[in-house]
Amino acid sequence: MTHRRRLIQAAASLPLISLMPGRLWAASPTPACGDDVAPTLAQMAGPFVRNEVPERQQLREPGMPGLPLRVSGSVRDTDCQPLRDVVLTFWQANAAGDYDLQGGQLYGRQRSAEGRYHLDTVVPGRYPGRVRHLHVALHDASGRLRLTTQLYFPGERGNRRDGLFNPALLMAYEATDEQADARFDFVLA
Repeated sequence: MTHRRRLIQAAASLPLISLMPGRLWAASPTPACGDDVAPTLAQMAGPFVRNEVPERQQLREPGMPGLPLRVSGSVRDTDCQPLRDVVLTFWQANAAGDYDLQGGQLYGRQRSAEGRYHLDTVVPGRYPGRVRHLHVALHDASGRLRLTTQLYFPGERGNRRDGLFNPALLMAYEATDEQADARFDFVLA
């Protein structure tokens, strides 16, 4: 196989990303239902996980700096059946790339309703050695941990240099100067 053909095949396997004036979007969303749906990949929780996290979908507080971000999606099994009452715990850095270790800003948990979730937050900032990302832990109704992972933004410079980045964890993402929207569908084994 020629070098050019291998390069084209490799490029075709990457999520489609397009830059348009004022917008960044990823054309291929997170895992689609169908044959051989793989469970969402696990990643480490990171050093800033907390045990006490308030139940809330609104992490963005009035006057908080940063681009507003709405993250939504589904939680389902490998047969594409919605999973109800899964507890999703989110935590992230603020727009400056700092975690609030004292007060718990930008930490929250919620239950999937009819297998769906949504979160209102801000686009996190980068910090040394890491690209923008969101942390998520999913527990079943009994409290048993099912998955801990991190979600990434497409088109970020440095994604490929981040030692934890995995393209399977890219969110579908669209942003304007006023609002960003992201989507990720979790698949649990």
